Amino acid sequence: MTASVCTCTRGRRRSRTSRSARSRCDAEVAGEEEPLMAGEAVVIGDALIDEIHDDHGVREFVGGAALNVAVGLRRLGVRTTLIAMVGNDDAGARIRDHLSAYDVRLIASDAPSGTSRAIVQRAANGEPVYVFNEAARGRSIRYSDEARAAIDGAALVAISCFPFDRVAEVDALIDALGDTRVAVDPNPRSGMLSDRAAFVRGFERMAPRAALVKVGADDAALLYDDDLDGLRSRLRALGVPAVLATAGAQGAVIETDAGTVTAPISALPGPVIDTVGAGDATLAAVAAALVEAGPTSGHDWAVVLRRAMDVAAATCRAEGGLLRTPESTSRRCRAVDDPRPGEQLRPEAAPRRPDGRSGQMTSPLESTLKEPRVIHDSELGPLLHFAPERNWMNDPNGLVFHKGRHHLYYQCNPYGSDHAHISWGHASSADLVTWEHHPVAITADDDGQIFSGSIVLDVGNTSGLGTDESPALVAFYTLASSNPGRQAQALAYSTDDGMTWTKYSGNPVLDRGTTDFRDPKVFRYEGADGGYWVMVAVEAVDRQVLLHRSDDLITWSFLSAFGPARAVDGVWECPDLFPLAVDGDESDVRWVLLISLNPGGVAGGSGTQYVIGHFDGVTFTPDDGATGEQVAWLDYGRDCYAGVTFDGLAPDERTLIAWMSNWDYAHRLPYTDGPLQSAMMTLPRRLSLTTVDGRLRLRQRPIAPVQDERVVASDVLVGSSTGLGATPTAGRISLRVDVLDADGFALRMHADNAGDGGVVLTLDRAAQSLTLDRRSGAEGVHALFGSAEVMPYAGGRTVDLEVWVDRASVEVFAEGGTRVLTDLIAPQGGRILSIEGVGGTVRVERIAVAEVPAAGVPRATGDAFAGSTTPR
Repeated sequence: MTASVCTCTRGRRRSRTSRSARSRCDAEVAGEEEPLMAGEAVVIGDALIDEIHDDHGVREFVGGAALNVAVGLRRLGVRTTLIAMVGNDDAGARIRDHLSAYDVRLIASDAPSGTSRAIVQRAANGEPVYVFNEAARGRSIRYSDEARAAIDGAALVAISCFPFDRVAEVDALIDALGDTRVAVDPNPRSGMLSDRAAFVRGFERMAPRAALVKVGADDAALLYDDDLDGLRSRLRALGVPAVLATAGAQGAVIETDAGTVTAPISALPGPVIDTVGAGDATLAAVAAALVEAGPTSGHDWAVVLRRAMDVAAATCRAEGGLLRTPESTSRRCRAVDDPRPGEQLRPEAAPRRPDGRSGQMTSPLESTLKEPRVIHDSELGPLLHFAPERNWMNDPNGLVFHKGRHHLYYQCNPYGSDHAHISWGHASSADLVTWEHHPVAITADDDGQIFSGSIVLDVGNTSGLGTDESPALVAFYTLASSNPGRQAQALAYSTDDGMTWTKYSGNPVLDRGTTDFRDPKVFRYEGADGGYWVMVAVEAVDRQVLLHRSDDLITWSFLSAFGPARAVDGVWECPDLFPLAVDGDESDVRWVLLISLNPGGVAGGSGTQYVIGHFDGVTFTPDDGATGEQVAWLDYGRDCYAGVTFDGLAPDERTLIAWMSNWDYAHRLPYTDGPLQSAMMTLPRRLSLTTVDGRLRLRQRPIAPVQDERVVASDVLVGSSTGLGATPTAGRISLRVDVLDADGFALRMHADNAGDGGVVLTLDRAAQSLTLDRRSGAEGVHALFGSAEVMPYAGGRTVDLEVWVDRASVEVFAEGGTRVLTDLIAPQGGRILSIEGVGGTVRVERIAVAEVPAAGVPRATGDAFAGSTTPR
């Protein structure tokens, strides 16, 4: 058998990851609960799909004891590799996606019978009954050179749910381990156990070699017909140096040469939801301590056991086997308290189509789904910004104004909180303020996932997909297939105003045969020789924007390419190309090319640049001196990415929406309770071109509800910190400050009662810069989240700023909107708004606050995540 490797790649849907992106991969988990440890761990054992049948229907989880331990170790800061048998099937793909989402490396042995599966039902007495498939009963692990190298380099190898009843498996394991330090959990499953006596012999061959053995009461009863104390004594007599005996609600005991320590299960807030992962979490917590040399004294072991009981108790307060910590239950942080990316819900039965597939679904995976899990809390979510009702969201797609409504489609996972099964979600708004949710528009299927793209109204019915009287809305998206790995441009169309979509039978309509060709933005170009359609898309890794043309939206021919140029430190994504009149002069029109890149943004990670130039219908030619800057950035913050503009609006109403997150940490932000979510969009922004000191700049003006404002300070000299009342939960802070002879000033939002903490916006007059410092509270979010962003500012002595705040974000508009900075912020403990002079006294000419008490995204009736795409 051969082994395959699945490694983590951060960033958006890249088949090839840049070196700088990979270098940050290990840092991403460091900020969850524990600092990243120097040592590495390997876990050997099972990885499977748990199929749970109960009153809710059929629910599926990515699981397996060894897999849970591996993910738990990684979430505790230990670099971890899992060696397990995983098939090359849909279930195996889900396991690989799950491990990738948690940054666990997989070395997979071949699975001739496919991926292991456990079917779990309730007996009459309420106890679970497990039935395992053939793959699970016959699981086998092989140790390739790569697997052996991982073992040799590990500080600890943890073994859980291993087939100890097969002599050949045990022989191969012992040979592969060599002298590596080992922790063992026999974790026998009655449905997998073919020979109990053989299992005991194999387990007891391994146990004396281990630094620690974990056992539970079920192990003692199933393997030895004994109680837990008897098994503990037996293992100690065999020479096991440390025995961890877990007894459920009664806690646990560790017996070592240094003595015996006990600890009860920790008392934490909230009810116990599910105990399935408690034992695996306990082993992961103790194993993490062993990675760093490990405890030696009785006191050391007591500290380790208490921490393990904390982790076990926290894990029991959510469904599934995913490790959680007490810190996560208190701050509700997704870093270690999120829904399982591998979770699916499946009904017992679903309506069948003539082709044997369920309802309107378009893939075997979708046909297993009942409904997505609701994971966004509208009571704590954003008030001003669009957020979906649930689950993962990233790029805005298909922005189109049609029949009086702004339609926002967006990248979503209808089934969970990870970047998988990517489809197009849908919402619409009459005013860009209040949004109505609609069912999922275009759903991933067997052909591939539905990556980013755009929508146009096919005026003139050039495609023939509608009629002259009622032309179709035509969506272009990247069809991302995994077998083989390829990205090409596909088409879907709607004849009911964007509510339901039909995939074109001739897809893809533009295929270069490459792996990173994506993000089509289509628009109508009217030239001297007539009109035609233009598509801009990217070869992401090559850092090129490619332009194609079509007369019918179906057949495309190459026009030209732009790039590499300007910022090239990351892959290019989500291009947009559109005309704007300079200072409103329609006789002086320039074209603006937006290019998102990741990493390589101005503030680190994801960012977006813009290039001003000319477009003649064939070639985009940059005006190298237009902005006077080597790279012109759309936004100087960390959290404005993949922004594109609406089609169908008037030329002077060009409006952009961007994803308010960053691929440096988007996978690790909270998705359950709390205001800080990765799934939010920026405020819509009206774009224009303006002249500043003889140079052109892109101006952005936010679109948000207009409220009466109250003046909180007027014509007052400020030196030391001066309170201005409460920071608005959501709304606008407008300020005009004369710096006088001071070095600058600092506006502090969400400060505590002592005037400390909070998010601080500082003007540095000498440096001609504005800095937004969001490090307060960031230590509980992610290692890369705490940061201070710097934006150039050359507005002179009198400073005018417009700051839009929401429950978890700040957007700063300076110099009339030609400088913009967008950042998510961590939950803050204070509410005070204050200002102070820096290096002297400043004159506050005016500060006003406009609170927005209730705006944004209401809950919609119906299921916004029901599939609605049908094949043509």
